[in-house]
Amino acid sequence: MRCRQIRRVGGAVLVEWDDGRIHRAYIPAEAFPGEGEAEVDDDVLAAGIEYGADWEARLSRVTPAELADRLRRAGFWTVEDVRANANMACAILRLGTPILGDLLRE
Repeated sequence: MRCRQIRRVGGAVLVEWDDGRIHRAYIPAEAFPGEGEAEVDDDVLAAGIEYGADWEARLSRVTPAELADRLRRAGFWTVEDVRANANMACAILRLGTPILGDLLRE
């Protein structure tokens, strides 16, 4: 897999790759020759230490139905309603998801 080096830390390299979804992981420095970009074996990437928050697990706590309910309760029933007051709609969605609050409390 074609990877891009993000940074080197001791004997490890933080790499990024896109296989249809973007990923980052720490892998052994010897598995990433040179600087910039390089090909890395899929087995090395699979064994790497994942970097970043597990957004999928965090986002699964909020359902689309819950977000839709919050919008409707705030008076957003149509796309035109959102266009007329996009900032408020975004604020409602931010408040409706516990993700940001959870992150700040961690």
